[in-house]
Amino acid sequence: MSAVSAAVLVRVLQALLAAVPGRLREEPSPPFLARVVVDAAYVRARPEASAPAIGIVRAGDQLRVTTCTPACEAHGAWALVDGDGALRVSLLRPASSDDPPKVSDYVYGRVRGAGAEVRAAPERSARLLERRKAGEDLAFVPDEELLSRGWFHRARGGFVRAAQIRVASASEFRGELEPTLPLGFVVRHTGEHPRYERGAVSAITATSVQLGDEALPRQAVRVVQPRAVPTGVPTDARWVHVSLRRQTLVAYEGATPVFATLVSTGQPKHPTPPGLFRVWFKQAYAPMHGDPPESYFVDEVPFVQYFSKGLALHGTFWHDHFGGTASHGCVNLSMADAAWLFQWAPPSLPPGWYGIEPEPAQRQTLWVFIER
Repeated sequence: MSAVSAAVLVRVLQALLAAVPGRLREEPSPPFLARVVVDAAYVRARPEASAPAIGIVRAGDQLRVTTCTPACEAHGAWALVDGDGALRVSLLRPASSDDPPKVSDYVYGRVRGAGAEVRAAPERSARLLERRKAGEDLAFVPDEELLSRGWFHRARGGFVRAAQIRVASASEFRGELEPTLPLGFVVRHTGEHPRYERGAVSAITATSVQLGDEALPRQAVRVVQPRAVPTGVPTDARWVHVSLRRQTLVAYEGATPVFATLVSTGQPKHPTPPGLFRVWFKQAYAPMHGDPPESYFVDEVPFVQYFSKGLALHGTFWHDHFGGTASHGCVNLSMADAAWLFQWAPPSLPPGWYGIEPEPAQRQTLWVFIER
């Protein structure tokens, strides 16, 4: 056999071995870091295909493999990972120092009036992957060098000309940690009081709110009132109270308020339902869309906590109307507030996971009490 043909055979055998399901391309000894190599995969409660899914990982997510069963090199092996989950070894490969870092923050922008073309490379002559409609909100990987050439790299793949995108400027508003209630937030610039100023409330009348030493028009202030632990919520649980009338949210640990802020709930045509809910899925990012006649599309909405079917508490970069209704039923928070709430609310997202479902693993979760 010639040296050339032998080399070709070696490469073919290596490719075949890499394709064998249930085997790592390399065989390190646990514990080790591994990278997800498929678009998305479920994390199971046990190393069994029939075990309930308790989480999701995506391509590029990096997980710590604590052990394998039976062994990492065995056909059909399972990897046990931090967060008390399991997934097939075949979905992973050992992490390398050459792996690109996982992007955790995106640049967001809205497609301009003429629409946008998503290309396979940052060149006008590159293959067209798809077209995105005017008004859609897309997420992009931060890349200053690429942007200097007039292109964005879309988080979901492909490249878009920067001229076709209007970059979003997210609200800098953030709520109040360890608030003393009642607390007032100014929602309309009044005199010397700028929007989003806050202060202790000493009196409320039919027409005014006493904020500090000054009486402000009642309609210019949203007053956050304390709320007793609702029936059905354990006395030591973490929960949030959302007031539809006031457009406020207060986070509680038992009976103690630990955070207060303004939110935007559903508009009259898409009301947010009142009631007591539990977060059934937490997801770092999620695309969201609406159906005709009110179609919309938003890439990679951040810090998502689903509490009722497709309705969620989540971060919002596309508007700055906190303190007034603005959503299609979800509870919109500023980016900073949504990040805080996501980190504070149980269960924590294990390292490397993209999403977690609390119930199958019997984990604690956030209670959401929504009141008119």
